[in-house]
Amino acid sequence: MSWTQLHPNDESMMKKAGAGMLSLELDGTDYLFMVGGVGPTPAVKHPQFQYDQLKDGYVRTNEQLLYNLSNGQFTVPFVSGQCCPPTIFFTIEKINQNKGTMFGGVVTHEGFPIPTDSVYTFNVTHKTIHWENVKKGSISGKGLWPKERCDHAGAIITHVSSSPALFVIGGWEYDSTKLVNDCLLLDYITTGQYSCKKITLPESVTGRYSHSLTAVTMSPHCVWLVIIGGYKGTEFVDIAGGLQKVLRPTFISDSDRLMIVELVYSDAGEWIVQSVLDANDLTSKKYQEKYSSYSKTRTWWMDQLMEYPTEKEMQLQRYIQLLQEKLHVFYQDKVSLQEALIEANKKGLLACIISTFILI
Repeated sequence: MSWTQLHPNDESMMKKAGAGMLSLELDGTDYLFMVGGVGPTPAVKHPQFQYDQLKDGYVRTNEQLLYNLSNGQFTVPFVSGQCCPPTIFFTIEKINQNKGTMFGGVVTHEGFPIPTDSVYTFNVTHKTIHWENVKKGSISGKGLWPKERCDHAGAIITHVSSSPALFVIGGWEYDSTKLVNDCLLLDYITTGQYSCKKITLPESVTGRYSHSLTAVTMSPHCVWLVIIGGYKGTEFVDIAGGLQKVLRPTFISDSDRLMIVELVYSDAGEWIVQSVLDANDLTSKKYQEKYSSYSKTRTWWMDQLMEYPTEKEMQLQRYIQLLQEKLHVFYQDKVSLQEALIEANKKGLLACIISTFILI
């Protein structure tokens, strides 16, 4: 693996931590979309964004940038809709090539930092980011709504017969030392008919914050959620020879540092937990056999996907073929009409045809 600095240091741009970034594709060009963060007061403040001055001298912002990977240029976009406020320590995930979702984080309330439970979706074009704030009344689930949190982790999973879904695991309440010990599934995020439900997982999976989460599709009906690292809480530690105590985070134990949640899509049309594997399980022969089986299935599935498209893809191909056939017939009719007019003109009949048309 090799690393390349994409853009030189630029003192005119705000230095940030706790921001979010994802990759997008717009008209065949790859972009990085960046939003939010906290840092020193920037030399340039863009009027379409907010910059909250904090008591420690830093600034929290909802500033947004698009970075063109082909030419190395930054674009400061316009913003429309219900944009997120200045936020840090949130999750931001890509739904499709130019659409994403953002959940949670830390915002400013009356000058103080508080965790938020806000859910946003956004659409990106070359010049505009359009935001929508998902209202609590628009999510079904018997009154269930995600709890306020920050430093959580999220991942988008998809199935051929369902809308993309957002999985959210863990986090903490920021203004206290309390963990948000749960796993939530926000479904149907592309249709507007949102739903939210809790997924039961062991505390060894959900009881953490500042961790990483990614989704690996193993087959058309199976996804592995891979959870790595994080903190499991805080504890007071003696410093200065025991004369002072400070609160420090405690790391996840070695056995729980890397975990895999196996999800399968049931006949009832919902994601269910098939198994949960910790670091000890990942070294077992049973896991090696399962991974080998999935790996072969996944390779076969990807090959079949290329050679044998899904029903939706075949329907689209048939529709395109039908349009092409109609266009071909239209072109042939147009050519036939032109040929008939030319032939009629040659025989001196065109004037007669026109006169007859006028009389009619």
